[in-house]
Amino acid sequence: GPAYDYVCTVMLSRRCYSLVSNSLPFAAEEAGVPLVNHHDAAEDARACAGILIDIAARNNANSIAELYLSLGLELPRQHAFDPARDELSTASLAAVSGGSNGAALVRPFLSGWPEEGANPVPNPDAEPSHPLYGQTVVFTGALAMGRPEAKVRSAELGARPESRVTARTTVLVVGDGFVAADLRSGRLTGKARRVLELHDRGQAIEVLSEGEFLQMVGGFAPVP
Repeated sequence: GPAYDYVCTVMLSRRCYSLVSNSLPFAAEEAGVPLVNHHDAAEDARACAGILIDIAARNNANSIAELYLSLGLELPRQHAFDPARDELSTASLAAVSGGSNGAALVRPFLSGWPEEGANPVPNPDAEPSHPLYGQTVVFTGALAMGRPEAKVRSAELGARPESRVTARTTVLVVGDGFVAADLRSGRLTGKARRVLELHDRGQAIEVLSEGEFLQMVGGFAPVP
């Protein structure tokens, strides 16, 4: 496909709002365009447009280019892709491999107390523009990806994994099938409740579902 520039409202929400979750329903509500039917394509597109308009207005920007300039950000660009010439990404290779041999893209859930693992040092050569770069990340609940591996993936991208929620924590990744709506329903782990308390006190901290985290780290290869 051809190259194109695009706008990421999740990235803009993280930069301009102070939300405990930057998932679409939370960001849309902050922008004054609450979702009526989330996952409906037209509704989601309308909400994304509303978020962009609201953030531009808050920054007195009259265009997308002006908005990104005012925030000191570069407009994201998707490079051209020619399947006859270009190599597939790691995630695409994993999907193709999984589809051809029947292997699952997500490792099976293993019951029992999750292994915490060591906390690796952040990669000093990681890309500073990555959303996990410079973050202090804590994990809670059972993940399809092993927690030690999740910590390694985070550290490779410039994050600092830790084992408990503290005043340093900026990101909490929640397993057990958590979705952002659970923040309002009360189906939360002790760490997640602690994060809500810290957020209510003004700490800049975000909750991610495992799916959101996997998108950030590029997923992982199928089980052999």
